[in-house]
Amino acid sequence: NAKVQGDLAALYSSAAAGFAQVLRILVEKEQHNTQALGNAICLAARSGHAPCIPVLLAAADDASEVVEQRDGGGWSSLHYACCRGDADVLAELLKVPSNLDIITPFHETPLKKAQASGSSRCVQLIMEAQTNRAC
Repeated sequence: NAKVQGDLAALYSSAAAGFAQVLRILVEKEQHNTQALGNAICLAARSGHAPCIPVLLAAADDASEVVEQRDGGGWSSLHYACCRGDADVLAELLKVPSNLDIITPFHETPLKKAQASGSSRCVQLIMEAQTNRAC
């Protein structure tokens, strides 16, 4: 349906552009499924828009599932944040309990992406989250 496609386009473009206030209006107006929110959060993480992350997570019925949602390339929002070395985005995502061992099609975990990015802060955040979740 054209209306649904338009709503998704608005959600995705707002997430990619970092328009957190627009996202807030969109998610209050319409209920979005886990896949749509997961795709939007991947776009926000890939683009480094930390303020968008809590808006999208708050709209989810299951925030963990949204964080773990993979895009068409098999990457989750955690992978994008770590690949960018974006500790602000990663910190927002880690507020939600989720699988930190999720892998890409090339068997890369978020920790591996963080290490490859050279971001000591992202590596530290992932390792702390793993330790806290193991307790």
